[in-house]
Parts: sequence; structure tokens; C-alpha cells
Amino acid sequence: WGAFRCAERAKVTVVKDGDNFVCAQHNGYESMSVLLKRTFVCKGAEFKIIDEVCCSDKDVDCVSMLFLSPDVNVVSFDYNTIRTSSGIIQLDGAVSVEVEPVEIAVSYNILRSTKRIAIAFKEKLSIVFVINQVR
Repeated sequence: WGAFRCAERAKVTVVKDGDNFVCAQHNGYESMSVLLKRTFVCKGAEFKIIDEVCCSDKDVDCVSMLFLSPDVNVVSFDYNTIRTSSGIIQLDGAVSVEVEPVEIAVSYNILRSTKRIAIAFKEKLSIVFVINQVR
């Protein structure tokens, strides 16, 4: 396995955590002088992810990837809102959004078609998932 690795393993550090949130950072892009910090926050029916990129080069292009369940359909999208069959994804800081067809492994050698959402951003991206409420 070691012969196939082309980079060092990223070191993850928990910056802060609490009852409904955790913030961690990793140095997986250290060779490019980039430090990635990600915060997860849960509140009621909302789930938020905040990505922050610290880099000496302020013109770095970043992409956050979301892989949807094969059971979730994209209804509509633009650079700040993605409507799905399961809820709404709100974006703050996105430069562009692309929805692409992909296949994911659901079991050994069994693939299912789904969607990957590629969200381009610069220094900070906030993604809020608001799940449809079942009544």
C-alpha cells in the first residue's frame, strides 16, 4: 500500500467542539501552503458545513463536492440554492455550482447512478441543509 501513496497522510486537529458542533482542520494541502478548516453545526432540522481555506495565495480556487443519495433528485439549482426532493441546500460564498451525473458503489462491485454537486468557492463557503419535515 505504501508504494501507491503519492502524498503524506493529512493530520487532522480538532479546533473546538461542543454539544451541537465540531470544528477541525487538516494539513492535507500543506505542500501548496493551504490549511483547510471545516465546521459542522446541527440545529433542529438544519445541518451546516462551513469550509474555510487559509492560504498565502488569496487567488486559490477551491471546490467542495457533495454526493447525493441515489434516492434524492435535484429539482433546481443556482449559485445560492439547490432544491432537492429531500430539502433545500443553501449556499453562501459559492462562485459557481455544477450538478454532474456519477456512479457510486453501494456494495462490492454494485454501482448506482446519482448526482455530484461541485461548488466552487474562494476563501469561505457555508452550506446549510434544511431537511423536509415529515408531518
